[in-house]
Amino acid sequence: MSLSPSLRKFIAKEIKKAKNFKVIPERLVPAEQDFVKRAHIHNWTVVHRPSWPDFLVRFNGKTIGVEVKGPNDSVSPNQARTFDLLEQNNILEVYIWYSWAPDRLVAWKSVKHKIPLNFAGGKRF
Repeated sequence: MSLSPSLRKFIAKEIKKAKNFKVIPERLVPAEQDFVKRAHIHNWTVVHRPSWPDFLVRFNGKTIGVEVKGPNDSVSPNQARTFDLLEQNNILEVYIWYSWAPDRLVAWKSVKHKIPLNFAGGKRF
């Protein structure tokens, strides 16, 4: 499934506007707050966009999507479809940041095969 040119243009515009958005810490869950603190240590620009990866992160001229997962969190089927669309259409690389392994980002393409095809929200992979 590919995205229409108008949707690709809209998404690209949203990513470019990322520097104009601000993260509101009190609206974030603890794992997300921890990620934001660590990102700021690295001088990354961080944007919180619900329904997409939790954050758009800009550093060294590159923008990536970061989905934050706490100890009892998992990727939902809707998130998995969105992440696949973003990557398959070369719109955005998506990474997962696990609160229990805070010093690294894991590429979505390296973990997506570990999710059962018929999983329902709430199961861990």
